[in-house]
Amino acid sequence: MGARRWRVAILGAGRVGTALGRLLAESGYAIAGVCRRDVSAASVACQWIGSGRPETDPVRAAADADLVLICTPDRMVRAMCERLAGAGLGRAGVVWVHTSGALPAAAMAVAGSEGVLHLALHPLQAVPDAVRGTERLRGAWYGIEGSPEALAVGRALVADLQGRAVEVPAEGKALYHAAASVVSNYLVVLMAVGLCLWQRAGLPREQGLAALVQLMRSALAGMEERGVPGALTGPIERGDVETVRRHLRALAEAAPETGVQGEAQGARLVELYAGLGLAAVELAREKGSLPEEVAAQLRAVLAEARHGGRVGSHEGEQGAGAPLEGDEAAGRENHRVDRL
Repeated sequence: MGARRWRVAILGAGRVGTALGRLLAESGYAIAGVCRRDVSAASVACQWIGSGRPETDPVRAAADADLVLICTPDRMVRAMCERLAGAGLGRAGVVWVHTSGALPAAAMAVAGSEGVLHLALHPLQAVPDAVRGTERLRGAWYGIEGSPEALAVGRALVADLQGRAVEVPAEGKALYHAAASVVSNYLVVLMAVGLCLWQRAGLPREQGLAALVQLMRSALAGMEERGVPGALTGPIERGDVETVRRHLRALAEAAPETGVQGEAQGARLVELYAGLGLAAVELAREKGSLPEEVAAQLRAVLAEARHGGRVGSHEGEQGAGAPLEGDEAAGRENHRVDRL
């Protein structure tokens, strides 16, 4: 691609499309049509981008572009490409780029687009709005996928966005996107659950959000510093079986009044905690902080709770399992400073 700067059309100029348009314009790309269903919304997008022509017709928006950014919902991508191809815009030398994390580039390979380069370029970043998205997408990671020629364009685009590219195989797109969804979208779900339990404990929600966000940040910092599983802390990591039992009993008793997303079902929260807990047991074993005999106790307690069993009390264990001696006991004590 060299120093080439494409003439870019943006179809579906919402949060992501508008933020990308702003960054590309700052990098010297000419912006052609900027398409939204509502012309006033398209005009607002052009204002933030700093250039571009507001359009409501994607064919008019893309008519004079040689790089078309398709930032529509996944379900609309193929239909949008069929519309472009049907209007004769699938000519050689043009690049079509969709920003879906789950769809392969081949989703754009419709009849009449045989000369087009098809590139998937997905920003690994949460974009709440175009303004904050512009800052977050500058320097972000981008998953790119397509033919070797399309990947060359993708790498150049990401470089101009000051980002970092990871090449995703087409057959891995769904799992790649699932990974992104788990650590981004479900983090918000975990916070919602945590806030409900925080309130059920009699604590104010506004303090809970601030306190738990700070806790999340400390966990993220730990992963950056020590990796995974090195950053794992908490009662499972240190083999505290009785604390896990207390958590499960409290969840079963409190959950009917938490109202998590309107579904006050204790069994679901216990199942969530137990499922994550079983994964944590294996991480703790990988980390080397959890003896197998204690891991076996934790697996039994969590599996029973996950399948609807009643969580009993065994106060005498206090999370120690079998007594530890010598170097193993000293190593366990070193891990207790992590707490949580």
